Amino acid sequence: MQCGAWCSAQFTYDELRLLDPAQREQRAADSESWPALTYNTVKLDITGPDQANLSIVDLPDPIRTPSCNLAEEANPALDRVLGVVTKVDYIVGRDKQASPWGKVLSGTNPNFTMRPKHGWHPARLIAQDEYEAGRTRDTHMQAQAKLFAEQGWTTHAERCRMVFGWEALSGTIYNLFGEMVNEFEPVLRVEITRREVQVGNELFALPPEVDNPVEWLHAAIGQLHKAVDDKISKHKDGTQALYEPQLRLSDALRATVPEFMPFKRDDKSDKAANYVPPASPLWPKSDNRVYYDDVEAVLDQYQNVRIGTHSLLDAHVHLLRGPQDAWRPAVTAYVDGLLCAARGIVEGRIASLGSSERLERDLIRIVAQEMDPLRAAWSAIARERLRDEAQPPAFVELERYRPDMLKEYDFCAVVKHFADTYAAVNGAQARKDSREFQVLTLGAQMVYHLVVSSRRLSDGLGAKLAGEVRAFLLSLPSVLRAGLGLNGVSASVGKRVRRWAEPEREVGRKRARLNEEEEQLGKIRLLLDGDCHSDEEED
Repeated sequence: MQCGAWCSAQFTYDELRLLDPAQREQRAADSESWPALTYNTVKLDITGPDQANLSIVDLPDPIRTPSCNLAEEANPALDRVLGVVTKVDYIVGRDKQASPWGKVLSGTNPNFTMRPKHGWHPARLIAQDEYEAGRTRDTHMQAQAKLFAEQGWTTHAERCRMVFGWEALSGTIYNLFGEMVNEFEPVLRVEITRREVQVGNELFALPPEVDNPVEWLHAAIGQLHKAVDDKISKHKDGTQALYEPQLRLSDALRATVPEFMPFKRDDKSDKAANYVPPASPLWPKSDNRVYYDDVEAVLDQYQNVRIGTHSLLDAHVHLLRGPQDAWRPAVTAYVDGLLCAARGIVEGRIASLGSSERLERDLIRIVAQEMDPLRAAWSAIARERLRDEAQPPAFVELERYRPDMLKEYDFCAVVKHFADTYAAVNGAQARKDSREFQVLTLGAQMVYHLVVSSRRLSDGLGAKLAGEVRAFLLSLPSVLRAGLGLNGVSASVGKRVRRWAEPEREVGRKRARLNEEEEQLGKIRLLLDGDCHSDEEED
């Protein structure tokens, strides 16, 4: 630190330098021969990267003087000048405690309206004889800085108590600020706590911060897909949102399969009379029954009966072909049920992501708009799974087994075939196949919706997102991509997403300001706690 003063000195710095130590001591004892430093103006300029800007003008009198005007001249904006602060020096005819520093620094002294700021800058008035001798302000300031840098100056100032040396002055300022902190600590702690809570609440109320919208989008896709999988796989725990449509469809499909009677229509034996289908009572009863002689009659219509494999399969298909209108409503209801369940899952998951109400409302609106147009795509997938609109679902179940495993006139094989068909429809394997189908289609559906939403991302994210989406789409079966219309989905993104995945600019600015204020409040609290701990240690 350096300290300087404007003063009317009887000796210049160069003249003082020429004095030997004995002469200096003699002149120090003689107040008349030492510079009249009780009549000075000291401007402090203590600077540092982590400090506020404090300036103090030090005069022996609390009223405004030409010296005070000189201080304002040096800093016209007064952004580093507190005002006029009276030193606690002995002044002839005046009170030793002319103007307490505490009131000035705290802003309670009506004579000083500027709040304390920070700084330390050396300066001294050029004496008249020096001015007439042609001494410039720059050379004068350099000489004054050297003078105040000498330890002898501080020693003399502390001994004669006429002025502060820079060490004593810095210690005094530190003590004054310590007194202010102690004086206002109770009020300051309450205010800091109140503001910390207020800042925390304001930050919590802001929309969630998204550092990387692409990562957020992909994480959301994974969470949505997992939610769908959990919905289906945990149906035994009571979650029936997607499983119930599957059960209704399975029942409807089974109802289209006629009951096979392993004997001729005119068989009067006890076995025929007491026969119960192997699927009973779980297998729905059907008025359409197929007897053994019906199979023979159909097989007679084919030329290569003894070859067997394809002919027998065709015969079975012909026998199982029922009214098409019996299963079409079931498929429609199945698609509607899945759409409704999928929409509910998507909306629920969006709400659980902790997004803002505006984001939640916007995404749900997009889902609602996109669900209805894609109803046809879902139906196309169902038709593809059922192979052909003209064929009943029973054909699909029969096709799952190799025809060459059946023998043409092997009565037991035919019975086993229908028993296996029942097991396939009702067994775990069939449920697993259906579940995977649903998970895959719903997963693709959700990706579609998120891709649509992702068009609202900023343009700079388009290339990376496009690659990720293309990789996902290529991993899907072609039938799903075609059925959902995903082959033509573009991953190019527009500017609208800045309203969704990224905070708005005003929100970002507000978040930055609150974070900075929160950090500053934390520093102040640490300082207060440190002062308290220091006081406790001193006690």
